[in-house]
Parts: sequence; structure tokens; C-alpha cells
Amino acid sequence: MSEPTERSPVGLRPKTDIPIWVWALPGAALLLATLPLPYGYYTLLRLMITGISAFLAHREFTLNGGLQNLWVWALGGLALLYNPIIPFYSTKDTWIILNLISAAIFFAHYKKRSS
Repeated sequence: MSEPTERSPVGLRPKTDIPIWVWALPGAALLLATLPLPYGYYTLLRLMITGISAFLAHREFTLNGGLQNLWVWALGGLALLYNPIIPFYSTKDTWIILNLISAAIFFAHYKKRSS
């Protein structure tokens, strides 16, 4: 007997409700951020990751009946970590690890919601 698969709520489905670039752009930008780039790139990255993470966390929260789940916490955490108002400072090596983990979160959320 197979287990029922969890379907993404209407409003969170890639390609149907939300364009794929909402996950692909931040994921790719975070992977690119592991390279040595000008400081302005990282400032723009903070703005983009904060905005998209907050958007997806809000959609996840509201479209799941106001229930918090792992995705709300993960995406909300990314919005806080990358926020440009109260920045988190660390070494380049730490940021590389955080960027890779953050990209994995975006790609995993896309994969979960596209199933």
C-alpha cells in the first residue's frame, strides 16, 4: 500500500502559481556568491534573498492555513540572516558555507513544491 503524496497548496505550485525563477534566481545567485566578487554584488544579494525568502515564507504560512512548518522557519530564517537592515557579519569561509546551505534550501523547497 503506497502512502498518499502531499500536494502543494494552490498558490505555491511552481510553473502554475509561481514562476520557476523565484527559486532559480536566488539559488543561482547564492552559488555565484561563493566566488570573489565586488562588495556591491553581496549587497544586492542580501536584498534579493531577503525579499524572495520573506515572500515564500509568507506564502507558505498563509497557504497552509496559517500553520507554521519547516519551510516557514527555514525561509524566514534566511530572510533574517540576509536582511540588509541589521546585517550578520562573518568571514568569507563562513559565508560560503551559508550560501551553499541557503541555495540548497531554495532548491529543496522548489523540489518539494513541484511534486
